[in-house]
Amino acid sequence: MVKITGNQIFLTKGDSATLEVAITSGGEAYDYSNDTVKLGIKRQLSDSDCTLEKTVDENGKITFEPEDTKNINVGSYFYDLKIVTADGEVCTLIGAEQFVVGYSVLTDFTAETEEETEEETEEETEGE
Repeated sequence: MVKITGNQIFLTKGDSATLEVAITSGGEAYDYSNDTVKLGIKRQLSDSDCTLEKTVDENGKITFEPEDTKNINVGSYFYDLKIVTADGEVCTLIGAEQFVVGYSVLTDFTAETEEETEEETEEETEGE
């Protein structure tokens, strides 16, 4: 589950999620296709390195995969969103807001496709 309230982001540990990033300048949509936009997450603001960094893709989305939070402790973090323009300018779009990694009851949950289930059944039948 991902939930956004204001600038606070809550993501359940191990979940997949996609966040859409829309940037405006002067009330108009800003074309950042030649720029780099990154989200950085830290446990403490004083930490020198980010716990996790994600880059906005060419479709304006940040995608979290289950393995992104696999080794991150549940709890409260800080994040910011920055852009580095093609001209080398660095601008903070969202600064030092809360990012919460929440608990999940099913910790090693993976969805099986119908094809994977059929392959496993065939392998079990062959082994008998």
